[in-house]
Amino acid sequence: METIVKAAENNLRVVEVPISLTYKNIRKSAVNPIFHAIEDIFATIKFVSIRYPMLFYGVPGFMLLVFGLALGIYTFNIYVTNRNLITSLAVISTASVIMGLVLTTTAIILYTIVSIIREKYQLE
Repeated sequence: METIVKAAENNLRVVEVPISLTYKNIRKSAVNPIFHAIEDIFATIKFVSIRYPMLFYGVPGFMLLVFGLALGIYTFNIYVTNRNLITSLAVISTASVIMGLVLTTTAIILYTIVSIIREKYQLE
C-alpha cells in the first residue's frame, strides 16, 4: 500500500503486468498467515500514523478531550445540585481529559516534525 501511495504522490503510473509462473518445488510458507496479517495491519497503522498524525492522533484526542470536559461538567452539575460526588464519573472524566491532552499534544508534535522533514527534503 505504501508503495502505491508514494507512486501516486510522485505522479507515477501503476499498471498490472500479467506474468506466467511455474512452481517447481512447492514449499509450505514459513510465515504463519495470522502473524503475517497482524504485521500488515500494524504496518498500515504505522504508515497512517506517520503520514497523517493530526487525523490519527488529533481527532481521537480532541474527541476524548471534549467527552472528558462534558462528563466533568455533568459530574460537577450533579455534585452542585445533589451534594453527591459520583467518583466513577469523575475518574472517567479526568482520564478522558488526560488522554485527550496527550493524544492532541502527540498529534501536534508529530505533525510539526513531519512538516519540518518534508520541507527539508523538498527544498534540497
